Parts: sequence; structure tokens; C-alpha cells
Amino acid sequence: MAVNMRNKGQSAAIFTLIIAILVSTALVVLLYMTNPGIFGNLAYLLTLIKAAPAVSPSQAIFTAYNCINTPCTPFGSSYSSDMWTLYYGGSTQTQALNSQISFTVYNGTYTLAAQAIYLGRQLFLCPETSNSGVYYNYSVPSGNSYKIYFYPCQLETTTFTETGLPSGQKWNMTYDGVFELSTSNSLIFKVPIAKYAFSINKSNGYEPNPASGALQSGQTQSITFTPTIVYVTTTFYSGLSQYASYYSGNWTLVYDGVTGTNTSLAKPIHILTSNDQSQSYPVTAYINNYVCNAKTSSVTTGSTYTFSNWNCITLFSESGLPIDKNWNLTYNGVFNGSTKSTIPINTSAGYYKFKYFIPQNIPTSNQQQTYYVPITITNSQGSATPSPFQQEVVVDSADYQNYEASNLQNVEFLYSNGQIIPSWLESGASSSSTQTIYWLKLASSIPAGSSITIYMEFAPKTTNLFNGNTIGEAPQLSPTYGEYDDGVDVFNGYWNFAGTGLPPGLTSIVDGGSLTVNDGITLTAENSGQYVIVYSSSVLPDPTVVDAWLTAGVSSYGIQLGETTGSGVYSGFGTPYYTYEYATEHTQIYYINDGSDDYYPSSGTGGYAVPEVASFVWSSTTDEAQAMLNYTNEILWNNANYAPPPTYYLTVFVSGSWVAGSGEITWLRERASPPNGVMPSVSFGGVQTLQQAISTPPCYYSTSSTATNNETEAGSSANIIYYQEYCPVLFYQNTLPQGTDWSVTMNGNTETWTPASGSNGAVENLTFYALNDTVASFTVPAISTSNCKYTPTPSSGSVNVGKQFSQEVSYTSVCQNIEYLPITITNSQGSATPSPFQQEVVVDSADYQNYEA
Repeated sequence: MAVNMRNKGQSAAIFTLIIAILVSTALVVLLYMTNPGIFGNLAYLLTLIKAAPAVSPSQAIFTAYNCINTPCTPFGSSYSSDMWTLYYGGSTQTQALNSQISFTVYNGTYTLAAQAIYLGRQLFLCPETSNSGVYYNYSVPSGNSYKIYFYPCQLETTTFTETGLPSGQKWNMTYDGVFELSTSNSLIFKVPIAKYAFSINKSNGYEPNPASGALQSGQTQSITFTPTIVYVTTTFYSGLSQYASYYSGNWTLVYDGVTGTNTSLAKPIHILTSNDQSQSYPVTAYINNYVCNAKTSSVTTGSTYTFSNWNCITLFSESGLPIDKNWNLTYNGVFNGSTKSTIPINTSAGYYKFKYFIPQNIPTSNQQQTYYVPITITNSQGSATPSPFQQEVVVDSADYQNYEASNLQNVEFLYSNGQIIPSWLESGASSSSTQTIYWLKLASSIPAGSSITIYMEFAPKTTNLFNGNTIGEAPQLSPTYGEYDDGVDVFNGYWNFAGTGLPPGLTSIVDGGSLTVNDGITLTAENSGQYVIVYSSSVLPDPTVVDAWLTAGVSSYGIQLGETTGSGVYSGFGTPYYTYEYATEHTQIYYINDGSDDYYPSSGTGGYAVPEVASFVWSSTTDEAQAMLNYTNEILWNNANYAPPPTYYLTVFVSGSWVAGSGEITWLRERASPPNGVMPSVSFGGVQTLQQAISTPPCYYSTSSTATNNETEAGSSANIIYYQEYCPVLFYQNTLPQGTDWSVTMNGNTETWTPASGSNGAVENLTFYALNDTVASFTVPAISTSNCKYTPTPSSGSVNVGKQFSQEVSYTSVCQNIEYLPITITNSQGSATPSPFQQEVVVDSADYQNYEA
């Protein structure tokens, strides 16, 4: 039975109650007088006895319960100090907490009071308890067993305050068995009234004082931390404060494994090292964003050191010069030259002047070309070639080994006026090859049934014309992939897949397969239902030829080239299309759909798992489909019912089935379709010496002046010198009479041929220089003499500088015959006439009426 009644008593007669109260009071007073300490520590002790014993004796049994934590439980194993004291029925007993206390009293109701000492904590019967019905002052009838609930009734605030730790440093301690951690300078505990032990732990190089002890609740204890590590400050100065405004980066150093930094070279860096008095360590300093450093092998801790041995590498770069052309400069008195695009110069740190020198008269690719071969290109068809047009030229390079470099780097093609024809070397890139394939971009069409003559020229073998402008080769032929690839300047559409991403103009769809771009593309679809598509974002020209340098898949499912009316749409997706498949087992027109009907043409011969040129021809005006390997017809299919749509997009495709579909493409291009599918024929003349009409001065490279002074901070790397190429344009004529002045104005500059410079019948020329790869406008004025007028052709126009090096001017004349009468004037005097002098002339005009107006 739990005690849960307050002031609960039996109904007794008033007389009996009064007698009991008087007797009980007397007993309590007597007990206090004989043993006053028994109640000294009993909080809330109720000394008023409210009930008197009955006549017959009975026993009351009490058990102590721990209510520090809920639910309340009997006290377990006790220690010698864990005791409890109980006052009941006029007497007091003290026992161990895990022992019951029993009283034998006369039957009746008696007042009860109790306290306990548990683990040094004083516990009471408290009014604050949350257990309803448990009270600190109550009357208890005898003759039963009772549970006595003990609680820590009162809490006090105990504070520990530290000094000596750096701001924000954590510290921790234990008080009354409770662990706490803090980053502020104080820790607070709320505990019952008692004295408790505490202990303070070390904090990252700091010792507490006191480290342990005992503290009464409700008090404040100060803790002082002192460092166990002694720090030494070493100060470093850059020695470059005078240059602080020029260097934008922080400066940083590493000393004894500690890194320090500052935002300005004018400010020092302080390094703290621990327990290192009078020790020596190496140090390295550098300036962020610059290639500058300073090192020394020994600096003593606690000292001050100023750097004086800075070393910087200043990088100068050029832009615009051709490969392997020498250029040079002087920086802070240090001279250096290079044929590379960069020049590094070592100096101390600072801000210095640099002077770069512009190489004059550097010959370009068209200079010193002493031999050429005339090439006649004949269009035998009834329609002209498109404009522009990609002409295939197959050269037996072995016939010209005496003039060619081993890799054909010195071969270029020219029009008769010296203008370079853009060319792209596809294969056979060796002077010993008997079949070297070039593609030339002819600017003008070749009329039906007619021919044009161009020239294949050879520079000295040591001259590299790749890419002079614009002379190039297929990407896989260059030392670095695509280094001299000028396919974009030759073909209507061109992609070499350099790098690791799809180039502009192409998009991909990958469904379960894989697409890898890495200096070429690889498409793979392993299983049925997987496919990979790469398609153009713009429609194909009509008509056009699509070529690809590809490696077919190793199975019957190869790579497919084709066309579709929807960008990114493949066969079976509901729009017209047709595709050509190239695989090791066959080359075939894989599938054709014209929007209403499906066609399944037969397969051609097998392809090979080696690189080869695969092609197909597209035209909206024919019912034919044509696939080629290495420019040889593999399949030519036609069907009168086949009606191709008017527009198509280029598509590359692989799909998987019971075997994987795969393929690789190095380059992909679109070129103009020759008339009726027939490429104009090519014939070669003999090797000849270069003619005057296409022999021009060299191009050269320049900036705004022949030498430039600038300043920059040492260690910088963004110093770019921009060179520009200037090329000549030569105007020549041999139709004017000897001694006739003539002139040309180009880009606002006028050059005039003087009489002393020419002779009748000789080629006279005027030379201008203009920025390469620009369009220069010119005018040629008419010439009037006393009886003739000479009209030039052309009288105005423009030239592509760097591509057209000469322009012929022809004059046509309109003259009149003039009859004249000599007149002799004689001075017979001994002195000369004045100068000027007005001479009178009297004429009989009637004598000359036949001639006079």
C-alpha cells in the first residue's frame, strides 16, 4: 500500500484526539531535547503529531523508493553512506536504503517524516513531485506496509568560468558525474543542494588550474588555462614593396610546414611556430598568379627575414606568325629568340620594359616556287559544274619526287594569276605514292564541254605550306590530329570530330548504345532495340555527295549512312528516308522509304574492317540510289515508282540485333555533285619554270612599328604579341607607250609608275601590301595625253589579299592626228629677254582656214 493521503486520520472522539495530541507533542519535545541532531538535516520535517496511538499494538513497515528518475524503483545495492532515516509513531530509525524500516506501535494513525542520503545527494519527501498523491507531510495508519518515494526536491545553479583560452576554443569538464562541452568561457550545471566533485580536461595545448576538486552547489568556480606550447613568431618581408602596385596576386610562403599569406607584397607575413626557439628551417615564397619564387635554406625562428633572391619566368607569346619562323625580344636587358610560339625569360622580380623585334620579309608559302606543272581540267558533260565545286585530282607523286618533300608539304595549287586554290590532301601523302588524292575547291564553275588550266607548284622541299592559306590535309595525316586540316575551307560541309565532343552542326541520339568522340567517332549498339544516331541540323544541298572515311563493323550489322526528311529521325519512324549500310559481310542499300512505299534493294559486295571512303549520292530529281566504296560504284539502284522527297538531313546510324552493330568514322563531308555524276577529267603537262605573271614579292609580318616598347611585371604569362601578315598585290601592264605615267590606288594608297622606270614593251608593275585574308579595293584611272586617251581594264575592282597576288591592267587608246606649223622667235639684241616675257605673235589666220575652227 503506497502512502497517498495527506492529514488523513481516523474519526475519533474529540476528547480522545485532544489527549493524543498533547501526549504526542510531549514525546516529540522530549525526543528533541535529548537528541536534537536527529532532525537537523530533515528538510520539511513535520513535527506536529496529529494522532494518538490506539490501545492495542500493531506494526507499520516502510520501504524506500528512488524517484530521481522515473518510474520510481526500490533502491538497489547500497553503500555504507547510503542510508535513510524515518520518524514515525514518536520514534526514529536509520537503516541502509535497501533495507525496510518497521515500527511497532499502538493501533492508530501517526505522523511520518523521512530523509535519505544517496550517492552524496540529499533526498527528501517533496511537494514538487509530479506523482499525485505523494506528500511530504501526511498521517499514516499503523498495521500496513508503505512505499516511501524520495525526490531531489531543490536544484541550484553551479557555474564554472574559464580564462586564458583563445576565443572559440572548446573545453570540457565533469561535475556531479555529468560531462559538458563548451566553446564559450563558461559551463553551467543545475544540481540538487550538495557538494560534488569536478574535473577539468586539457584543451588543445592548454592546462587548467584547478584541474579537479569539489564544489558546493550554487557556487561559481574560476578556471585558468595556461598554454603548454610556447609559440615563436618569425617575420618575413617580400623585399618587393616597391612593386606591390604592379602585382595583383597575394604572396605566400611555406616555413617549417606552416603556410602564410598576405594580400600585398608591401605587407609582411608572420609565421607562428611552436616550441621552436632558435631553430632553423628552409623557406620558399612565391607570388600567386605569377611564375615567381624565392628560396633560402635557413631562417632562424623568431627572427626577421627579407627576401632578395626572387626568380621569375616571364612568358611572352606571339600570335600570327607561321610555324618555325624566328622572332625575338629583349626583356630587362635579357635577349631571347625562338621559332616556337612562346619565349620564356628568367629575371628577378620587378616591373621592366620589353622590346620585341618584328621579323621583316619573312617569305610566305608562295615565295621561291620555281617549278610548276600545268593541269587541264575538262568538263565533258552537257551542264556546267556547280559553283563552288570540289574537284578530285589524282597525282602520281612518284613522277615528281625531284620536286616534292617526302610528305608533300611543299605542294600547292594556283590559278594563273597566282591565287591559291584551297586544297585538301586526302591520301597517298608520300612522294613515292603512285596515287595521291587531292580535293580542290574551284571558285568558278567549268562550263559544259570546256576546260580550265590551273597549276600545281612546288616550293623548296624544306618549306611547309600546311596551312599557308589554305593548303591542308586529312586530320589523320598530320603529326597532331587535325593540325593542318582545312576541310572546312574546301568542302560544303565538313567534320573531323577532333577533341571529345560533337562539332557544331551535328546532334546525337543514343538509346541503349554508346557514342564516343575522340579524334573521330565510334558508334556501338550491342543488343536488339539499341541504336545510336548522329544527324545534321541543316538540310543537305540538292544534289550532293556524302563521303566518310570509315571502318565498317566486324559483323553483318555495320554502320549506316543515309538521309531522312526529319532531323534526327531514323528508318521506321514515319518519314521518308533511305540508308546505306557498310559492313564486313556486305555493302547494301539497307532500306528505302519515299513516304508511301518501302523498297529493299539487293546487297552489294562486302566491305572491310579497315578504313575506306564510303559515299552515297543524293538528288531529289532522280529515281536512283547510288552507294560507293573508294569512289567506285558498289550499288546503283533505280525504280521508276521511287519518288524522293525534296529535302533530306544527313544521318549516321548503328543499331543492334542478334549481333552488335558498330562502326568508326574519322571524317565526314558534303561536296558538290559533279554533272550527271561524272567528275571532270584531269591531265598533266610537263614541269616548267615559274612565269613572271605569278612571281610576286614575299609576304611579311608586322605590327604597328618595327620595334615596340612596353612594360610588364616579371613572372606574368599573358603577354601576347600580335603579329599580322601583310601580302603583296602586284599590278602590271605592258600596253602603254614608253614614258607614260600610270597609277593605281588600293585601299586609299596611290602608287605611280614614272617614265624613267619603264621602257616600251616591258612589263611594268606597281606593288601594294595589305593585311592578309582581307578584301582590298582598287581603282585605275584613265590617262589622257595631248592627243590620246587610254582607258584601263579593269578600272576598278577588288582582290582577295593572300590568295590573289597579281592583277593585270590593259589599256585601250583613242588618239587624234594633229598638224602644226613651226614658229621661230629670234632675239637679236645683246641681252636676254626677261623671264617671264610676253612675246607678240601676229598670224595671218586666213592662210590657215583649212585647219582653223
